[in-house]
Amino acid sequence: MRIKYCYILFLSFFILGGCATKKQVQTDIVSNPNKKTEKINDALTDYCNEWLGSPYKFGGLSKKGVDCSGFVYSVYRDLYGVTLPRRSADMITAVSVVDSKDSLQRGDILFFHNGKGKINHVGIYLESNRFIHSSTSQGVIISTLNETYWQLHYHCGGHLSNKTK
Repeated sequence: MRIKYCYILFLSFFILGGCATKKQVQTDIVSNPNKKTEKINDALTDYCNEWLGSPYKFGGLSKKGVDCSGFVYSVYRDLYGVTLPRRSADMITAVSVVDSKDSLQRGDILFFHNGKGKINHVGIYLESNRFIHSSTSQGVIISTLNETYWQLHYHCGGHLSNKTK
């Protein structure tokens, strides 16, 4: 009976836990920076390209396996020298929310909800409505905010707030 209970709990976690996606949109990052952001964009592009295809692993923080918040946490720690909260629901406290999707900038953190308003997934905005994230089904991939799933579950995006920088 205990094994059956653990199996149901484990299965429920992945079904309700989020970090899912339906398809991969693109397999690498295309950078089109202006002079002001060229170094940052190149660094973000290079760093994220190294992670593409890394498998999903709940609680993971390495290219051998990483979850959505672990990926965002690792990018900000390694690339920007910023320590974010580890959980996706807590990361929102580290950003200044932007007014609209049109105001998103490369490197902003995107937050998604589970349909009940609870934040359960994060990714990093790239450009042209594309973002990189770790999905349970495909690992680290690039998706687009134009996909119906992401349109329905998009909560907000944000820049690092002054208290985090």
